[in-house]
Amino acid sequence: MNTAIRRGLSATVVALAAYLSAAGAQAGTLTVYSGADEALVTELIPVFRAKHPDIDLQMIRDSGGAIVARLLAEKDSPRADAIFTLPANALVLLDQQGMLEPYRPADFDELKPGMRDEVNPVPTWVAQDAWTNAICFNTAEAGDLPPPQSWKDLADPKYRGKIVMPDPGSSGTALTMVANWLQVMGEEEGWRFMTALDHNVTQYVHSGSAPCRMAARGETLIGLSYPYPGVKEINQGAPLQVILPPEGNGAEVEGNAIVKGSKNVADAQKLIDFMMSEEAQQITAKYLPVVARKGVHADIPNYPAEEEARMRLIDYTWLADHKQALLDEWKNRFGSKSAPKN
Repeated sequence: MNTAIRRGLSATVVALAAYLSAAGAQAGTLTVYSGADEALVTELIPVFRAKHPDIDLQMIRDSGGAIVARLLAEKDSPRADAIFTLPANALVLLDQQGMLEPYRPADFDELKPGMRDEVNPVPTWVAQDAWTNAICFNTAEAGDLPPPQSWKDLADPKYRGKIVMPDPGSSGTALTMVANWLQVMGEEEGWRFMTALDHNVTQYVHSGSAPCRMAARGETLIGLSYPYPGVKEINQGAPLQVILPPEGNGAEVEGNAIVKGSKNVADAQKLIDFMMSEEAQQITAKYLPVVARKGVHADIPNYPAEEEARMRLIDYTWLADHKQALLDEWKNRFGSKSAPKN
């Protein structure tokens, strides 16, 4: 990896945040906050840099919850210029706070329905990709235990101490799960299910992809996540099965936006345009096959072919409006098992 790429990708959140706090975000530097998977960032951002060598792109990458918290804390003095791959419900929340700059990218009409802001006269966000929740099951560690075939199977006492799930307070993956359960099962039954599930969960971690990686390493039998991390482990030889439960596969759209108050709107618009381009969408599809642009798809070995057809998109506005109450209730009930934050 050359020095220019390493400069943008290897900077830690703490180090870059300290730099920005000391110097302030400056015109000429495009500061991007992202919840994207590191592998996608590592391949996609150098392509943007090659097309725009005059743009000094600096990226802070963290979990979705941490990025949203940072943006809200900086509301009165924005340090980010653009947002790359945050959950749509988070973008709706930020839009409700008046924190997003309207912009209609050149290829807006090429995006699928549900994959773009269709509420505002000029859109404030556009989607990058979408994914659905999934179960990762380690077949080598299972012994006589059968794999769960549904969400409700996870509450069976035979899986006690054998499940790891993300914490919805820091993971958009988990927030989508919780919202999906409440919407599919109904509020009362959904909380009852999560109470039974909690008996079987050893810990709630702060990364949406970590549970599948932990299952791949045999650190847990079952990891609740989304398909890509599990498929990646399978293709590297891990004895995993990726399961899409039939009751309803909660799906999250991830999107991009420009931060209102950006000191570098012109370059932020170039980034948004690039992310909507067929080239960028083809790269994204190598990691998350369901992308925003019509007609773009990639065949990933062992990836569930039925994912897009079985997606149940979460109501972005409903989740944005109910997010804090939902998280407060979840934390009150189950937060004692949350893993310590680094």
